[in-house]
Amino acid sequence: LMTDNIRSRELDTEMNSLKPEIIMLYKQRDQHQSWLLSHGSSVEDITQLVHPGRERPHHDENTWLFPDIDRPMAEEMLQPREHGTFLIRKSRGTQQYALSIKCGQQS
Repeated sequence: LMTDNIRSRELDTEMNSLKPEIIMLYKQRDQHQSWLLSHGSSVEDITQLVHPGRERPHHDENTWLFPDIDRPMAEEMLQPREHGTFLIRKSRGTQQYALSIKCGQQS
């Protein structure tokens, strides 16, 4: 019980330390929104940026999780893709996962 209490206090302290940063981020968001509105963006445009109506590809794990491929296959799959495209695969010989990402002209 004492350990739980100590951990709870640590978490509470950590959460309180994040509050100023969160407030700053809200202010920055409001400043950016005001700037966008003053430069011709509509409220609908901004809402679409903040809360896109369509799902992003990374929300569907079928587009990035390939547990049964190895590194050479991952490199081959990423070669024709655009910079920043990634996939997750199982690491050879372990139960861990590996990230393969297309960076520039390399995967």
